[in-house]
This record gives sequence, C-alpha cells and structure tokens, in this order.
Amino acid sequence: MKKINDLTQGPIAAKLARLTIPMVFGMFSMVIFNLVDTFFVARLGTNELAAMGFTFPVVMFFIGITLGLGVATASVISQAIGRGDTHQVKQFTTHSLIISVCTVSLFAVLGLLSMNKVFGLLGANQEITALVTDYMRVWYVGVVFVVVPMVGNNAIRACGDTLYPSLIMIISTLINIILDPLLIFGLAGFPRFELAGAALATVIARAFAFLLSLLILHFREKLIDFSLPKLKEVIDSGKKILYLGLPA
Repeated sequence: MKKINDLTQGPIAAKLARLTIPMVFGMFSMVIFNLVDTFFVARLGTNELAAMGFTFPVVMFFIGITLGLGVATASVISQAIGRGDTHQVKQFTTHSLIISVCTVSLFAVLGLLSMNKVFGLLGANQEITALVTDYMRVWYVGVVFVVVPMVGNNAIRACGDTLYPSLIMIISTLINIILDPLLIFGLAGFPRFELAGAALATVIARAFAFLLSLLILHFREKLIDFSLPKLKEVIDSGKKILYLGLPA
C-alpha cells in the first residue's frame, strides 16, 4: 500500500480546501449527468420523460444503499489507517467491494422480477410501464457498474485523496454526454435505442468509472487483494461495514 496522505499535520483550512474543492466539481458533474439524461429523454416525448420520472424512486433506493456502504467503507478504512494496520486497510477495501456487488446484485435480481408490479404500484399505466421496463431492464443488468465506483471512490477518499474520485466522476459524465444522443436517437450510425439508449449510455459511462476506480485502487493505492478471501473474514468485515452502513 502506498504512503497515505497525512491529514494530521499542517493548517486545517488548507487541508479542508484541498479535499473539498475537487469534490465540489465532482458532485457538480453528477448533477450535469442527470440533467443531460433528462434533457435528451425529454426530446423523445412526454411519455418517455414521465417514464424516466418513475425510475427515480428505484434508482434513489439503490443510491441510498450505495451511499450507506460507501460511508461505512470510508469509516472502517480510515480507522484502520489510523491504527496503522495496512493489512486490514486492504482487507476492508476488498471486502467492501465484494459485499457491495453481492448486495446490489441481489436487489437487482429482485427488481428485474418485480418491475411491472413495482411501477404499477407507483401509479404508472400500461404504456408508461412498458417504457419504464425498457429503461430499467438495461439499468438493472448494469447496476454493479453504478455501485462499485461509488464505494471504490469512498475507499480512495479515506486515504486522503479526493482528486482522483472527482476526476472519475467528471470523466463518467463526459462519456455520458457523448453517448446519450448517439444511443437515444441513433446518430452517427449507432442504433436508435430511445429510452433504453439513455440507460445504456449510463451503464457504459459508469462501466468506465468502474474500471478507472479499480485501476486506481489496485495500481495507485494498492488496496485490492485478488487472493481468494476467507468467508469468515468477509462476514466479519461485513458486520463492521453494515453496523455503520445501515443507519447511513
């Protein structure tokens, strides 16, 4: 594991500014990400825009899970760094990614099996539900790419680095901006997927973020252990992560 940024030395204001400013731009890029999706989907028609609106409660449910896991991951990794336990830092990072993938995969399967029921209960009529399922079918399949970068970025931030997570978020947004019109409207020789194209653009953009996050965690931070984990260790890590993550 590379040398962790020491946040206990130096002026507090300077440390806060160095950590905060990159995150402001990163979070702003995520707002643009969603605005761009909404803008292009609105060009398809009011039904498509309404269908997009029905996806938000489900998407926010998954983001809530991800934020909880991400906060917990950052907390346990920070504590391990404070203890100087480099083995546990790497272990918590690796296990948090495994737990995140397993958790969202379970909910994604349940979501795929209950799409018509869920969106019907939310008030979508038959026509809107058909559009929603076009979008969510793609989104559910790629939901791991949405979750892992968010948890991985929290692991990187726990090491005192907010620049790289922000750059990952910005790059993901730029890819989405490029792909949205191509895949939604079938421009430049691409197939016209309409609403499903918005979901596909999101998944591809997040997949790039997924790859970048793993590359940074492995090669720069050296925080991922690719050896086969012991089930008991994963369960022990899971208890600590969920103890902090569930309330969050």
